[in-house]
Amino acid sequence: MDINENIMLNNSKDVFTAKVAVLDGYGLHARPAAGLAKTAQKFKAEICLIYGENRADAKSILDILALAVSQNSELVLECRGEDAEPAGKALLKLFQPGFHSRSGSKMP
Repeated sequence: MDINENIMLNNSKDVFTAKVAVLDGYGLHARPAAGLAKTAQKFKAEICLIYGENRADAKSILDILALAVSQNSELVLECRGEDAEPAGKALLKLFQPGFHSRSGSKMP
């Protein structure tokens, strides 16, 4: 999914919400979950991933993995707090196709 295809649901200075798709053939497994958590930890905002009825703290790799997100699934990314918008935009970039499997690249 191209960043421009993400659906922004509710964005203001302190709230950022978007739908994102997990396109990787293995779903949201350890490597991308680690990248998401590492990036989320850089921000003060409360950051959650919502998958169906389940919510996960995006700063916790274990919480992310517990969602058991499969390929072609949609998630809602929700950021709340003073740096919600920059956090949301940084995390959206990680949902680009192949973000965790680019040859020679390191996780953000």
